[in-house]
Amino acid sequence: MYIKNNLNSFLEMVDSSSVDFDEIDDDCIEEGFINELEKESCHIKEFFYCNDCKSTIKDIYCKIRNNEIPYNKVETIDVNKIVATYKEYNTRMITFINKILDTNRDVDGIIEDKINRAIKRDKEFIDDLFDETESEYTINEAMMNIEYLIDLNKDINSYISSIDSFNKYECDDNLKSLCKKLYAKSTGKFVHKLLKSIFKCFDNIKESVKVRESVVKKPEVDEDKMDIF
Repeated sequence: MYIKNNLNSFLEMVDSSSVDFDEIDDDCIEEGFINELEKESCHIKEFFYCNDCKSTIKDIYCKIRNNEIPYNKVETIDVNKIVATYKEYNTRMITFINKILDTNRDVDGIIEDKINRAIKRDKEFIDDLFDETESEYTINEAMMNIEYLIDLNKDINSYISSIDSFNKYECDDNLKSLCKKLYAKSTGKFVHKLLKSIFKCFDNIKESVKVRESVVKKPEVDEDKMDIF
């Protein structure tokens, strides 16, 4: 495994790996979704393997314990709130999709129109979800976002299992592809946006600590001028 050595490269990796599911053929949606989430999972593992990141995390927690940065704040999101809200939303989406696939009827294209409307509204929902919690948080609070990366890998496996579960239904292929597209576009966008936000949060934490260290740094003394005694 090739390990990146700095945070900027992780942000670049996440940006460069983003997939536009509109450009993927309908019969390849599930494969594209799984590949995308597996790449995001690899980014997380590489982050924790990175020596620079491990050292920085250890240093930040040391400063928190020693109360060295009690007033530092960073602009970020509330990951716990966002994840809790999206998981509930995701559960409702799965219920919605299961009902459609179980019914296996689309009279006059009504179901297809309903799914397409849901796909369009989904993007706005996710964007609003992130925007609503963006604020200033203490370093201690912000580090909780970084801690969630450990659980995100488990959630990614759950999301992959969910899209695979739709295959148990024997129904119209077009209807199934549309349902997978809804789920893939929503969950894929959410995971990508979440991971990018967490890496950005870590970047902001590093900068905040760095600024604080420069402020409290002891000024240099001209020893020659003190050479009196």
